[in-house]
Amino acid sequence: MRSLLAKLQGITPDPSPTIRFRRDLVTHSSPSIPTGYDTSWQTSRLENHSSNPLLRLPNELLLEIMECLAPPDLYLVRQVSHLFAALFRYAAFSKYHQRTAEIDPATAEPSVHRLLRAYRRLRGKTAPGPHFIPGVEFNLDALRAEERDGLQYVLQRRIFCARCLAGRSQEWQGIYPRYTRGDRYVACAACMCSHRPSWFSPAQRQRRQPICVGWEGMLRICPHTLLSWPRVQGWIGAGPSRKRSVLRCRQCADAFGRHGEAPEVTYEPSRTGDAAGELRLGWKAPVHALSSGEVLTKEVMRRALKRFDELHPGLLCPHVSFDLEKLMKVFYWHRCVCFRQPSALALEYHRSDERDGLSCLCCATQNTADERRVGRFPISSIYSMSHHYTLCRQCYYRYEWTSDGGRIYLRGSLHSIGATSEISTDKDGHINKRRPSSDWLRTMDPSTYRQTEEWRHLKWCPDKTCANSTNRGTWY
Repeated sequence: MRSLLAKLQGITPDPSPTIRFRRDLVTHSSPSIPTGYDTSWQTSRLENHSSNPLLRLPNELLLEIMECLAPPDLYLVRQVSHLFAALFRYAAFSKYHQRTAEIDPATAEPSVHRLLRAYRRLRGKTAPGPHFIPGVEFNLDALRAEERDGLQYVLQRRIFCARCLAGRSQEWQGIYPRYTRGDRYVACAACMCSHRPSWFSPAQRQRRQPICVGWEGMLRICPHTLLSWPRVQGWIGAGPSRKRSVLRCRQCADAFGRHGEAPEVTYEPSRTGDAAGELRLGWKAPVHALSSGEVLTKEVMRRALKRFDELHPGLLCPHVSFDLEKLMKVFYWHRCVCFRQPSALALEYHRSDERDGLSCLCCATQNTADERRVGRFPISSIYSMSHHYTLCRQCYYRYEWTSDGGRIYLRGSLHSIGATSEISTDKDGHINKRRPSSDWLRTMDPSTYRQTEEWRHLKWCPDKTCANSTNRGTWY
């Protein structure tokens, strides 16, 4: 059938047929078809009114119930029930509603736009299940300090797992030496400045002169090499004016072969002429070699990727190594047309004038004159490899898939390894200490510094249902 269809279309049949694989198909459409006339909400409201006795109570009794609730509980009932939210218009509770002008005088934009942006930021961070979001912000300024603390704990309890919540509670209560509720920073003897308490491991917080995890921990380059912050700053402090290689793992070079690229740290000078440049890490490793007549499928790549991670432990960042499927998401059906027979819609979508910078432009469609290449994994290095890539949200490690003939490769890169967020100088103006940036803290290997289970979860959580699993602001 495929040969006959190819003859009718005037093209030669594909010598390497692909195998259909739809297990990872992600549907974004609703099972129902909207017609513009929907009365289901009216039916649901009538059913709730008949089955829920709370909805049949008079407003006077509901207001008496609200009088007995603490501010954190008032916030929750306001968020989950439109019935209680409507009662906040009464004078006794109107102070809990934020008073905003229709046009924000500070930005000259409608206040509803700022509110909608705040709602979008909450997506994925609220408790599972349906919930009601009022159209007016809660006035936190009307609460006392202890009431705001209680509300924060209630909200964190709904979005964080038990271990992450325990770690944040320890930091909030102030378990560090010389740490009180009025001073939420700890002096670091190495950086000669103060950090948030989460920058210090439990072992360091017991010392008289603690050093932050930026100086205590290390960055793992590969299974054989670790980098410390003082060593990194030694390379940057010299400030050479030319690009040069400062570290290359010879053991990985032998394992990757002549077609791979061993992990290598390269110094690049600053484009603005500053004394300090930046360090970049890059490598290219073979993942799988196709045998004669073997068809490349996603399952083949999954098995090869698992063997690769077991053979080179520590090469991938711990966030990706914990869930290797993150590297396969670039081939999912809703993003990429690789590993399937190209349809007329796919051919039309991948026309040069229909391309979208945010969509997948892989499948070797750079050569649009040859439509047979659509739906095939790139088999030549002349095609761009930047489209089969993914970025780790926790440490910003970039991974890219590419191929050369029958060999499949995975590239890894990490930029701005030695970037600093603060520089301290001595009395003569010479640079003597560099404060580690949050990017450095994210990329460190957690096994290189001592920490309890609660503090490990404070920085990143492997539980996908926890809001801390995609946390980017822990170190700020």
